[in-house]
Amino acid sequence: EKQYGSMCGQHCLNNLLQGPYFQPQDLAVIANELDDAERKLVGGELGKSNNVDDSGNFSIQVLKEALMKSYNLNLSQDVSTLESTMERLNNFQDDNIEGKDVGFVCNLREHWFAIRSIRGKLWNLNSMEQRPQKIGLFYLSAYIGQLRAEGYSIFVVDGDIPAPITSLDIGNRSDWFVIGVDDKKPLEEVKTVDQPKDTAFMTEDEQLQAALQASLEGSSSGTKANVSASSPDVISIEESCENAEDEELQRALALSMKDS
Repeated sequence: EKQYGSMCGQHCLNNLLQGPYFQPQDLAVIANELDDAERKLVGGELGKSNNVDDSGNFSIQVLKEALMKSYNLNLSQDVSTLESTMERLNNFQDDNIEGKDVGFVCNLREHWFAIRSIRGKLWNLNSMEQRPQKIGLFYLSAYIGQLRAEGYSIFVVDGDIPAPITSLDIGNRSDWFVIGVDDKKPLEEVKTVDQPKDTAFMTEDEQLQAALQASLEGSSSGTKANVSASSPDVISIEESCENAEDEELQRALALSMKDS
């Protein structure tokens, strides 16, 4: 079977922003610019790029630069920022987040995924999983703690995250998860990488255990549904990192490697 490149960084950013904002070539341009800047600092040849590898994995510097340049958003790994964000979330009742949206970017080696609030609810938007999964604020601390214990780096999104796009006319239908439609389908009808347990029917104790095991679900359905194009109850979530188009990936990598 043909192996495709990993584009988790791109999917993570688009899931965080809730729209198809970044393409591989956009991030490749940024990687090339960072390589040029690093090359000037060392006064000559840089050698192998530190900002994108041969399979399409982009560095945290690329993701940070993309968010800052385009949306004035910063990815902060400062522990005090994480603690203050968690403290703010703990003040809300009934899992309803008020005020500006909250977002996290989680990274372990080559895998990136986003967690963000959408219309007051917190969602795990891991493109390697089956469905976007709503995360109760009570379980968030346990889930974040488990991710950190497993070696994940947790970045807090600092700034005003753009409001989610609500039109299904943008992008592909398979890039949208429609609440009330896609969450009612059997898991085998959804694009899948593995088969974690659906937490929708768990007791509170089971949900906590699922959080501690870092098995919260997320992904998108590729089947059509009769849904209004302006439905507010939609979530944008891109495909698994393993499904990047090879031709598009190679064009992006060629661009990022030029002049290096």
